[in-house]
Amino acid sequence: MRFKKIHFLFLSILIGFTACQKNEPSVTYNYGTKIDSALYYFNKGWVSIMDEGRWMDSEKFYRKAVTFDDDFILGKSLVGRITQNLYERIAIQKELEDKIVTLDEDSKLLLQVYLANIRSMNKRGQGLRLKPSDSKNRLDLSERNFRSFLKKHPNEDYIKAEYIEVLHRKYGAKTALDSMYLLATERQLKLPFYIHYNATIETELGNFERALELADDLKNSLNNPMAPNQYLILADIYYQMDSIRQAKFMIEKVVSLDPKHLIALALKEKIYKK
Repeated sequence: MRFKKIHFLFLSILIGFTACQKNEPSVTYNYGTKIDSALYYFNKGWVSIMDEGRWMDSEKFYRKAVTFDDDFILGKSLVGRITQNLYERIAIQKELEDKIVTLDEDSKLLLQVYLANIRSMNKRGQGLRLKPSDSKNRLDLSERNFRSFLKKHPNEDYIKAEYIEVLHRKYGAKTALDSMYLLATERQLKLPFYIHYNATIETELGNFERALELADDLKNSLNNPMAPNQYLILADIYYQMDSIRQAKFMIEKVVSLDPKHLIALALKEKIYKK
């Protein structure tokens, strides 16, 4: 009963949020750079990792974005989140901490979240102990900051995508699914990330037939046999269905296409253990 009350209250807040969005103009945020080429490759990085699941290409695009604008702080933060080089990540963390004061308020909201992620990664990389409360604090910060940002910039597809991922982690699959349909526009729901994540949630809820339908929608939406995410979602569905042989085949395809796909590598370990 207590969960139902919390769930109802949470959805009521979301409905109020979507009501505020109706009259919002369609604006593309510049993420703190005035250089078109920097923003172009920054966005290509988002598409590569979120829609297609091409982590290696995404890293290349983020790195290319900052070559056009050395003061592109949010661009550097995404290099920091994706690089596997601890020493580079530590240097990026320091630069971001020094320069956060130069950003506008909306960019600060995002950088605070990304800095929290990078600090956590660096602590783990250095073998430092993380407090039990650290994960909760990062999730609370992410939820609060993403929500504030999206009230002003509701058409930013991939910030909204990250917000939905945070809601999933905090409140579970059912709330995340409800939130997706309340928050996302019709256009956004047709983007590969949203189709993929919809299928992920349906899989978690045990709705495998619906998840497989969405996996087929994702394949058609991507229209690219080299995009790893269409195979990643099938690997996840088959794993949850205990169809381990099919799950192995699909996850190996993902890893062959992108050996740095961290989500795929984690799923591969779970599949082979099972």
